[in-house]
Amino acid sequence: MKALTLARLSHAPPYRLVDVLIMAGLAAILVLRLSQVASTVA
Repeated sequence: MKALTLARLSHAPPYRLVDVLIMAGLAAILVLRLSQVASTVA
């Protein structure tokens, strides 16, 4: 089972990359929001 998941990870399909991009975008939005809140509070 573990070998199967490792093989699947090493041969990551394109949608995996899309997931990573979406997560990166959400993280960037979150950081921007936090910096905005910090600037208004400061």
